[in-house]
Amino acid sequence: MFIVCDFSAGSSRVTLKEKLSVANQQMSRRPREPRSDSSCLQVMTRCVGDEVCNRQLVPFVQSCSETQCEGSSCRLATRSFFTGLPQNTAEMLMFCQCEEADQDCRDVQNILQSSSCSANQTPWNCLEMLESCSAERLCRQTFEGFLSKCFGSEEASFSGYSTRELLHLIDADFFRSGDKECRKAFVATMGSPLQSPCTCHGLHHENSYRCNMLKQAVQNRTQFRLNGFRREVHSTQQHGFKPEQSRVRFSDQFWYFLAYATVVLIILIVVTIVLHKLRAMHSLSKKKRFPSFSEDSTKSLDL
Repeated sequence: MFIVCDFSAGSSRVTLKEKLSVANQQMSRRPREPRSDSSCLQVMTRCVGDEVCNRQLVPFVQSCSETQCEGSSCRLATRSFFTGLPQNTAEMLMFCQCEEADQDCRDVQNILQSSSCSANQTPWNCLEMLESCSAERLCRQTFEGFLSKCFGSEEASFSGYSTRELLHLIDADFFRSGDKECRKAFVATMGSPLQSPCTCHGLHHENSYRCNMLKQAVQNRTQFRLNGFRREVHSTQQHGFKPEQSRVRFSDQFWYFLAYATVVLIILIVVTIVLHKLRAMHSLSKKKRFPSFSEDSTKSLDL
Protein backbone atom coordinates (compact mmCIF):
# COMPACT_ATOMS: atom_id res chain seq x y z
CA MET A 1 0.00 0.00 0.00
CA PHE A 2 1.43 3.36 -1.04
CA ILE A 3 0.89 6.05 1.61
CA VAL A 4 1.79 9.61 0.72
CA CYS A 5 2.45 11.66 3.83
CA ASP A 6 1.04 15.17 3.96
CA PHE A 7 3.88 17.68 3.71
CA SER A 8 1.63 20.66 3.10
CA ALA A 9 0.80 21.50 6.72
CA GLY A 10 3.06 24.42 7.54
CA SER A 11 5.62 23.45 4.90
CA SER A 12 6.86 25.54 2.00
CA ARG A 13 7.83 22.44 -0.03
CA VAL A 14 4.44 22.02 -1.74
CA THR A 15 5.93 20.20 -4.76
CA LEU A 16 7.72 17.50 -2.81
CA LYS A 17 4.67 15.22 -2.82
CA GLU A 18 4.47 15.33 -6.64
CA LYS A 19 8.21 14.72 -6.97
CA LEU A 20 8.03 11.63 -4.80
CA SER A 21 4.97 10.31 -6.63
CA VAL A 22 6.73 10.60 -10.00
CA ALA A 23 9.86 8.96 -8.58
CA ASN A 24 7.79 6.12 -7.17
CA GLN A 25 6.20 5.45 -10.58
CA GLN A 26 9.64 5.37 -12.22
CA MET A 27 11.00 2.98 -9.63
CA SER A 28 8.02 0.63 -9.90
CA ARG A 29 8.96 -0.07 -13.53
CA ARG A 30 12.43 -1.27 -12.45
CA PRO A 31 12.16 -2.25 -8.81
CA ARG A 32 15.30 -2.93 -6.82
CA GLU A 33 16.33 -2.80 -3.19
CA PRO A 34 17.98 0.57 -2.49
CA ARG A 35 21.46 0.64 -1.00
CA SER A 36 23.12 3.16 1.30
CA ASP A 37 24.62 4.83 -1.79
CA SER A 38 21.25 5.11 -3.57
CA SER A 39 19.69 8.36 -4.71
CA CYS A 40 18.07 10.30 -1.87
CA LEU A 41 14.96 10.70 -3.99
CA GLN A 42 14.72 6.93 -4.35
CA VAL A 43 15.18 6.09 -0.68
CA MET A 44 12.78 8.86 0.38
CA THR A 45 10.19 7.44 -2.00
CA ARG A 46 10.70 4.01 -0.46
CA CYS A 47 10.22 5.54 2.99
CA VAL A 48 7.02 7.29 1.94
CA GLY A 49 5.78 3.99 0.54
CA ASP A 50 6.52 2.12 3.76
CA GLU A 51 3.84 2.44 6.46
CA VAL A 52 6.27 2.41 9.43
CA CYS A 53 8.77 4.81 7.85
CA ASN A 54 5.97 7.09 6.61
CA ARG A 55 4.48 7.35 10.10
CA GLN A 56 7.89 8.39 11.51
CA LEU A 57 8.56 10.75 8.62
CA VAL A 58 5.53 13.05 8.98
CA PRO A 59 6.40 14.71 12.35
CA PHE A 60 10.08 14.90 11.33
CA VAL A 61 9.39 16.86 8.12
CA GLN A 62 6.79 19.09 9.77
CA SER A 63 9.07 19.99 12.72
CA CYS A 64 12.07 20.79 10.51
CA SER A 65 10.32 22.57 7.62
CA GLU A 66 11.78 25.98 6.82
CA THR A 67 8.62 27.94 7.62
CA GLN A 68 8.17 26.70 11.19
CA CYS A 69 11.52 25.22 12.18
CA GLU A 70 12.48 25.57 15.84
CA GLY A 71 15.86 24.25 16.94
CA SER A 72 15.03 22.00 19.89
CA SER A 73 11.82 20.64 18.30
CA CYS A 74 13.64 19.83 15.05
CA ARG A 75 16.48 18.05 16.85
CA LEU A 76 14.04 16.04 18.96
CA ALA A 77 12.00 15.04 15.89
CA THR A 78 15.19 14.11 14.01
CA ARG A 79 16.41 11.88 16.83
CA SER A 80 12.99 10.25 17.16
CA PHE A 81 12.82 9.65 13.40
CA PHE A 82 16.20 7.94 13.01
CA THR A 83 16.09 5.94 16.25
CA GLY A 84 12.60 4.68 15.41
CA LEU A 85 13.69 3.11 12.11
CA PRO A 86 15.33 -0.25 11.41
CA GLN A 87 19.09 0.22 11.17
CA ASN A 88 19.36 -0.57 7.45
CA THR A 89 16.58 1.92 6.63
CA ALA A 90 18.17 4.61 8.79
CA GLU A 91 21.52 4.07 7.04
CA MET A 92 19.96 4.30 3.57
CA LEU A 93 18.40 7.65 4.48
CA MET A 94 21.55 8.85 6.22
CA PHE A 95 24.07 7.99 3.52
CA CYS A 96 22.05 8.51 0.32
CA GLN A 97 23.63 10.57 -2.47
CA CYS A 98 22.64 13.02 -5.20
CA GLU A 99 24.05 14.09 -8.53
CA GLU A 100 25.25 17.67 -8.44
CA ALA A 101 22.73 18.78 -11.07
CA ASP A 102 19.75 16.94 -9.57
CA GLN A 103 18.10 19.72 -7.57
CA ASP A 104 15.00 17.66 -6.71
CA CYS A 105 17.22 15.03 -5.13
CA ARG A 106 19.23 17.65 -3.26
CA ASP A 107 16.03 19.16 -1.84
CA VAL A 108 15.15 15.77 -0.39
CA GLN A 109 18.72 15.27 0.85
CA ASN A 110 18.59 18.58 2.72
CA ILE A 111 15.46 17.41 4.52
CA LEU A 112 16.91 14.03 5.42
CA GLN A 113 20.43 14.96 6.44
CA SER A 114 19.99 18.27 8.22
CA SER A 115 19.09 17.83 11.88
CA SER A 116 18.80 21.53 12.70
CA CYS A 117 17.20 24.71 11.41
CA SER A 118 20.25 25.52 9.30
CA ALA A 119 18.48 28.30 7.41
CA ASN A 120 17.75 30.17 10.64
CA GLN A 121 21.15 30.07 12.30
CA THR A 122 24.71 31.20 11.68
CA PRO A 123 27.22 28.32 11.69
CA TRP A 124 29.29 28.33 14.84
CA ASN A 125 32.81 27.21 15.54
CA CYS A 126 33.06 23.39 15.55
CA LEU A 127 35.17 23.42 18.71
CA GLU A 128 32.51 25.54 20.41
CA MET A 129 29.91 23.07 19.16
CA LEU A 130 31.77 20.23 20.86
CA GLU A 131 32.05 22.23 24.09
CA SER A 132 28.29 22.75 24.00
CA CYS A 133 27.76 19.05 23.30
CA SER A 134 30.01 18.04 26.20
CA ALA A 135 27.92 20.18 28.55
CA GLU A 136 24.80 18.13 27.67
CA ARG A 137 24.77 14.67 29.23
CA LEU A 138 22.98 12.92 26.35
CA CYS A 139 25.10 14.56 23.64
CA ARG A 140 28.30 13.79 25.55
CA GLN A 141 27.29 10.13 25.83
CA THR A 142 26.47 10.06 22.12
CA PHE A 143 29.88 11.50 21.20
CA GLU A 144 31.72 9.13 23.55
CA GLY A 145 29.82 6.21 22.00
CA PHE A 146 30.82 7.38 18.52
CA LEU A 147 34.50 7.64 19.54
CA SER A 148 34.39 4.24 21.21
CA LYS A 149 32.83 2.44 18.24
CA CYS A 150 34.70 4.28 15.46
CA PHE A 151 38.14 5.12 16.90
CA GLY A 152 38.80 3.17 20.10
CA SER A 153 38.11 0.05 22.06
CA GLU A 154 34.49 -0.80 22.78
CA GLU A 155 35.43 -1.37 26.41
CA ALA A 156 37.08 2.07 26.72
CA SER A 157 35.50 4.66 28.98
CA PHE A 158 35.98 8.34 28.23
CA SER A 159 33.91 9.70 31.11
CA GLY A 160 36.86 11.48 32.74
CA TYR A 161 38.30 12.94 29.56
CA SER A 162 38.35 16.67 28.88
CA THR A 163 37.07 18.00 25.56
CA ARG A 164 40.64 18.48 24.29
CA GLU A 165 41.55 14.92 25.29
CA LEU A 166 38.51 13.62 23.41
CA LEU A 167 39.65 15.49 20.28
CA HIS A 168 43.04 13.76 20.41
CA LEU A 169 41.29 10.38 20.09
CA ILE A 170 40.19 11.22 16.53
CA ASP A 171 42.76 9.56 14.29
CA ALA A 172 42.10 8.88 10.60
CA ASP A 173 44.41 5.84 10.64
CA PHE A 174 42.12 4.05 13.12
CA PHE A 175 38.73 5.00 11.71
CA ARG A 176 36.38 1.99 11.31
CA SER A 177 34.13 3.17 8.50
CA GLY A 178 33.17 -0.38 7.50
CA ASP A 179 32.22 -1.47 11.00
CA LYS A 180 28.49 -1.98 11.59
CA GLU A 181 28.61 -0.64 15.15
CA CYS A 182 30.51 2.46 13.98
CA ARG A 183 27.86 3.22 11.37
CA LYS A 184 25.17 2.73 13.98
CA ALA A 185 26.96 5.13 16.35
CA PHE A 186 27.20 7.69 13.55
CA VAL A 187 23.46 7.47 12.85
CA ALA A 188 22.88 8.01 16.58
CA THR A 189 24.44 11.48 16.31
CA MET A 190 21.44 12.68 14.27
CA GLY A 191 19.35 15.10 16.29
CA SER A 192 22.30 16.12 18.48
CA PRO A 193 24.34 19.36 18.39
CA LEU A 194 27.07 17.31 16.69
CA GLN A 195 25.12 17.56 13.41
CA SER A 196 24.45 21.30 13.63
CA PRO A 197 26.25 23.38 10.95
CA CYS A 198 29.69 24.51 12.10
CA THR A 199 32.84 26.02 10.61
CA CYS A 200 36.59 26.09 11.22
CA HIS A 201 37.24 29.46 9.57
CA GLY A 202 39.30 31.87 11.62
CA LEU A 203 41.18 29.20 13.57
CA HIS A 204 44.94 28.66 13.27
CA HIS A 205 47.57 25.98 13.78
CA GLU A 206 46.59 23.22 16.23
CA ASN A 207 43.04 24.51 16.76
CA SER A 208 42.41 24.59 13.01
CA TYR A 209 43.79 21.08 12.57
CA ARG A 210 41.71 19.58 15.39
CA CYS A 211 38.60 21.47 14.28
CA ASN A 212 38.82 20.09 10.76
CA MET A 213 39.45 16.57 12.06
CA LEU A 214 36.31 16.88 14.22
CA LYS A 215 34.21 18.22 11.36
CA GLN A 216 35.34 15.44 9.03
CA ALA A 217 34.63 12.80 11.67
CA VAL A 218 31.12 13.78 12.76
CA GLN A 219 29.63 15.51 9.70
CA ASN A 220 31.21 14.09 6.56
CA ARG A 221 29.09 11.18 5.34
CA THR A 222 31.32 10.42 2.35
CA GLN A 223 33.80 8.80 4.74
CA PHE A 224 31.42 5.83 4.90
CA ARG A 225 30.98 5.66 1.13
CA LEU A 226 34.57 6.22 0.02
CA ASN A 227 37.73 4.55 1.23
CA GLY A 228 37.18 5.64 4.79
CA PHE A 229 38.05 8.76 6.75
CA ARG A 230 41.70 8.50 5.72
CA ARG A 231 40.98 9.39 2.09
CA GLU A 232 39.37 12.68 3.11
CA VAL A 233 42.14 13.72 5.47
CA HIS A 234 45.09 12.61 3.32
CA SER A 235 43.80 13.68 -0.12
CA THR A 236 46.44 14.73 -2.64
CA GLN A 237 46.97 17.63 -5.02
CA GLN A 238 45.58 15.65 -7.95
CA HIS A 239 42.07 16.45 -6.64
CA GLY A 240 42.76 20.14 -7.14
CA PHE A 241 43.18 21.19 -3.51
CA LYS A 242 45.11 20.59 -0.33
CA PRO A 243 43.19 19.90 2.86
CA GLU A 244 43.51 22.56 5.54
CA GLN A 245 45.14 20.02 7.86
CA SER A 246 48.10 19.68 5.48
CA ARG A 247 48.56 23.42 5.36
CA VAL A 248 48.50 23.55 9.14
CA ARG A 249 51.10 20.81 9.40
CA PHE A 250 53.33 22.63 6.90
CA SER A 251 52.89 25.87 8.84
CA ASP A 252 53.81 24.17 12.12
CA GLN A 253 56.90 22.60 10.55
CA PHE A 254 57.96 25.98 9.16
CA TRP A 255 57.73 27.63 12.58
CA TYR A 256 59.64 24.76 14.22
CA PHE A 257 62.38 25.10 11.61
CA LEU A 258 62.48 28.87 12.05
CA ALA A 259 62.76 28.53 15.83
CA TYR A 260 65.52 25.92 15.46
CA ALA A 261 67.46 28.12 13.00
CA THR A 262 67.12 31.11 15.35
CA VAL A 263 68.51 29.14 18.31
CA VAL A 264 71.45 27.89 16.23
CA LEU A 265 72.18 31.44 15.03
CA ILE A 266 72.14 32.80 18.59
CA ILE A 267 74.54 30.05 19.71
CA LEU A 268 76.92 30.86 16.84
CA ILE A 269 76.85 34.57 17.70
CA VAL A 270 77.59 33.86 21.38
CA VAL A 271 80.45 31.49 20.48
CA THR A 272 81.90 34.09 18.09
CA ILE A 273 81.79 36.82 20.76
CA VAL A 274 83.42 34.54 23.35
CA LEU A 275 86.19 33.52 20.92
CA HIS A 276 86.80 37.17 20.03
CA LYS A 277 87.12 38.13 23.70
CA LEU A 278 89.45 35.19 24.41
CA ARG A 279 91.62 36.19 21.46
CA ALA A 280 91.80 39.78 22.69
CA MET A 281 92.67 38.67 26.22
CA HIS A 282 95.38 36.37 24.87
CA SER A 283 96.88 39.19 22.81
CA LEU A 284 96.90 41.55 25.78
CA SER A 285 98.60 38.92 27.93
CA LYS A 286 101.38 38.52 25.36
CA LYS A 287 102.00 42.26 25.31
CA LYS A 288 102.43 42.33 29.06
CA ARG A 289 104.82 39.40 29.04
CA PHE A 290 106.95 40.53 26.07
CA PRO A 291 107.12 44.34 25.88
CA SER A 292 108.02 45.82 22.52
CA PHE A 293 111.59 46.80 21.56
CA SER A 294 110.82 50.51 21.56
CA GLU A 295 109.56 50.37 25.11
CA ASP A 296 112.78 48.56 26.23
CA SER A 297 114.96 51.16 24.47
CA THR A 298 113.20 54.05 26.16
CA LYS A 299 113.60 52.47 29.55
CA SER A 300 117.40 51.91 28.97
CA LEU A 301 117.97 55.52 27.90
CA ASP A 302 116.24 56.80 30.97
CA LEU A 303 118.57 54.80 33.08
